[in-house]
This record gives sequence, structure tokens and C-alpha cells, in this order.
Amino acid sequence: MDGYMRLREVCDRLSVSRNTAIKLINDCGLPAIKVGGHWRISKAELDAWLEKAKSETNNQAGSA
Repeated sequence: MDGYMRLREVCDRLSVSRNTAIKLINDCGLPAIKVGGHWRISKAELDAWLEKAKSETNNQAGSA
């Protein structure tokens, strides 16, 4: 699947464990799909999700 990353690749990119990445999917809205029982995350959607999270973090820091 071109344009998609395996969960392991996302973990490496974010420097998080597999369990943390799954929590991000289940609890924090990280967009992902399961293909044949394996998680796949779109590179473009990961980038957009990270930008949104960064923006929200900056907004919270500015209002504190």
C-alpha cells in the first residue's frame, strides 16, 4: 500500500512504543486502518494529525 506506513514505522517516527501508538489510534484520534489484521497509517494523515496536535498544543500554551 503506497503512501501508508506500518505501525512499526510510525512508532519509530514518533519515538513511541507499540502500545502507545495503539493508544494514540484508539484514544487520541490518530487515523489508521486495519488491513489483514495489521495497522496501516497514511503518511499524509499522520502529518496532518501531527500538525493539528502541534497547533492545539501551541494554542493551549498561549492561553496559559
